[in-house]
Amino acid sequence: MTEQKKHPIWAKLPAPIAALLDAPWQFSLFKAMSLIEKHWAMEGELEQGASQRVLVSTYKELGFPASDIRACELLLSQRGRLKLETAFLGLYGVDAPMPHYLLEQAANDEEMGARTRAFLDIFNHILYCQLYQSWKKSQINLAGVGARQFDQMVAAIYENSQGESSKLNLASANQTSAAGLQQVLRQGLKQPNLQIADNMVEWQEVTEKPPISAENSVTLGQDSLLGGQVLITGNRVQIDIGPLSEAQARALFPNGKEGKKMHKLLAWHTGSKMAWQVKILIEVKEQHPVPLGECELGISSCMGIVEAHIAQRNFLDSDYQS
Repeated sequence: MTEQKKHPIWAKLPAPIAALLDAPWQFSLFKAMSLIEKHWAMEGELEQGASQRVLVSTYKELGFPASDIRACELLLSQRGRLKLETAFLGLYGVDAPMPHYLLEQAANDEEMGARTRAFLDIFNHILYCQLYQSWKKSQINLAGVGARQFDQMVAAIYENSQGESSKLNLASANQTSAAGLQQVLRQGLKQPNLQIADNMVEWQEVTEKPPISAENSVTLGQDSLLGGQVLITGNRVQIDIGPLSEAQARALFPNGKEGKKMHKLLAWHTGSKMAWQVKILIEVKEQHPVPLGECELGISSCMGIVEAHIAQRNFLDSDYQS
């Protein structure tokens, strides 16, 4: 702990603390204590309950609490101890679950009331510190507070040790359109140029050939056709990615880290009924002749001299299931 942390510079207060001192009624109790913990209190001070630079007490008046925080001041006689008075809960004051005679005694402006408040403030401060610690466990949206535990919870739900926070928000709902699925993949894979085509036209083999008889209606173009194939559309979704560098493209291959993530996202949204394929464009840089070794021919090594061009790799959904 540095000396500057123990003894603040009075001429230059942190901006959040100055705002809290100027207008304490604008802050909620949790927000005020979080600012004090970050910008004023010593490390771990609010976790122990025994504080040197912070005192949280209850506002003694019994009137309607217009705000959580009623007052905030620096106690110069106690070497810069910050006193925060709140009307939330407490052992005396308007929201205290205590007998009425004790509330009136604590609200007294005479010496007896001051002694009562000083005694109850010992427990009040510990109560507020414990309440603040319990509040922090539910405030997972704050940076550094529960973030790792929240990622682990999401990972456990989706059976993914990577902690895919991309499955929150938009990706948490099953997408039924190509535009929605495209946005999910762009967000999850961080590929803004990713495109999805759901109007692919391809030939489909005709497996069932019903016999022609007098009982069956035979109308060419409706329930019968000539040949063994039929032209259909919408049977498969094609995902176009790229152009990418070789390293980025390899990550999207079936055994790559991003490829596994893409397979999980597509499995979540399309299930096993929708077939899909991936087309990845790879930026192949100009290469000079090198001795053949363990390099992969066609990707990192070639025969002869290769000029810069765009290579294409295609994968089916079955490739990502292995």
